[in-house]
Amino acid sequence: MPSLNEGLPLSAVEAQSAGLKCLLSDSIPKDVKLTENVEFISLNDKEKWKKMILDSFAYQRKNLYKAIDDKGFNIKNTSKFLEEFYKSIIN
Repeated sequence: MPSLNEGLPLSAVEAQSAGLKCLLSDSIPKDVKLTENVEFISLNDKEKWKKMILDSFAYQRKNLYKAIDDKGFNIKNTSKFLEEFYKSIIN
């Protein structure tokens, strides 16, 4: 994810949950690193981007759903939070 600005990119959270290697620019908040599958790379380091992308082809995918779930990123927690939030607005 070569990006100049991001909040907390949910696509990176989802990719980690699916066991994918995540190559992110170093301008992305470090809070998104929930597993060991995340590498932060400077946008100016073209050779490192190239090497990491090529190396990722040999990466063996692991299911990390549980690791992500343990950190609170799941639909049950999110839906409960949203339900309580909306109820607080109505009441």
